[in-house]
Amino acid sequence: MSDPPSAAYGRRGRADRAGGGPKPRALIPPPRTEGRAAPKAAADRGASWGAEALTASKRWLSETPLLEFTMAILLAAGYNLPGLPVEVPIRYFAMAVLVVVATTRRPRFVSPQLRLFIVAAVALIVYDLAVSASAAPMTGASDWRQRLIRLGLLLVFTVFAGTGRLRLVALIDGFACGLVLNAVLFYAGLAPHDYQQFLSGYVGDKNAAGLLYAIGGLLLAATQTSRWARAGTLVLFTGLTVLTGSRTTMAGLLAALVWLAVFSRRRLLTRLLGAAALWLGISYLQDNLAQIGVFADRTGTDQLRAQIADSVARKLAETPPQGSGLGTAFVTMSTGQTFLFHDSYATLLVEGGFFALILVVSLTVWIGLRPLRAEPGPFSMQAMEASTIVVLVTATQLGEVFLTIGWALTIAVALHGGLSRHGDPVAAPALDVHGPHLA
Repeated sequence: MSDPPSAAYGRRGRADRAGGGPKPRALIPPPRTEGRAAPKAAADRGASWGAEALTASKRWLSETPLLEFTMAILLAAGYNLPGLPVEVPIRYFAMAVLVVVATTRRPRFVSPQLRLFIVAAVALIVYDLAVSASAAPMTGASDWRQRLIRLGLLLVFTVFAGTGRLRLVALIDGFACGLVLNAVLFYAGLAPHDYQQFLSGYVGDKNAAGLLYAIGGLLLAATQTSRWARAGTLVLFTGLTVLTGSRTTMAGLLAALVWLAVFSRRRLLTRLLGAAALWLGISYLQDNLAQIGVFADRTGTDQLRAQIADSVARKLAETPPQGSGLGTAFVTMSTGQTFLFHDSYATLLVEGGFFALILVVSLTVWIGLRPLRAEPGPFSMQAMEASTIVVLVTATQLGEVFLTIGWALTIAVALHGGLSRHGDPVAAPALDVHGPHLA
């Protein structure tokens, strides 16, 4: 007759204590650890991190198209190519090279919004051509033919980048690298100081620089997979935006970061209310807190802006509904000085009438903010929405925001359906069997 389990356990325990069996494993003392083991483990971890960083660097070099990366560095430049009889902006030269390269490649995938964008782009080009060619010449206006060529080049570049003919992540990497390099050269005393201590460099204008730093930081964060990398990128480029001294782009970036943190993952109604609250909040900041602290000495600048705004309002009242043609968004002050508009909405209205204004703004909101989306999508799409917020906010105070390189990269990410640094699936349907590998 067998013993009950408790009795069996009791006899085995007594036998072990009497020396009849091996000691329980728990009573065997652990082996002594040498005093140098912990530093060695730390050294191993450091070596492991170094090896991972080296592997990541080799992978980046092997997967990044250097031509696209290099040309994208030049997209941040605001100056013209030297030594040419005509004005050729460096960024449009780089854009032309990229477009020529892209024509030798096939699109790798399409976005559901691509057809809408192409139709709108063609309609805008045809309309601007008709209005500009038929409008009476205006003294002081820039050559509308050059403007039309640059506009067409920008729209084609946007389509090629958004359909995978150009590696969009490589473009954003290069663009962000160019912006960081510009800051390094500026503070090393090797880049132009057109606005004294405020960061401008080779971008040329501090407000344009602030806009590019705000958008560039958000789009670079969109390519990151690590939360720490995203946070570090946003902190760095927020600091660079502040160094430009551009209050408008600071306000736009603040609205974008609030959108990204609070509203980007909400339902439609909450996002609409959030957008309205951000608009009212930013308007209040610009009207009431624009001359506090380090900005207390901007009284003269704000007075000039007010005078320009009055001149713009008078010109808008004289503009026909169809617009006055490309290159006419400028005012001549009583002093004889000429200034470009400080309002991109007014720029669209004067150059292309209500048609261009409604088309471009509606296209930007529909593709860039995705108002009817059911899901927030990947982080890259949320960051793209935040970049669109920057565009929409800064366009109220800056004259060249829509239809510029920052706008183009933002819309390209939207057409791309997201970004993936290591070939992860994105929202856009692939044209090939392997899917969009965007690294």
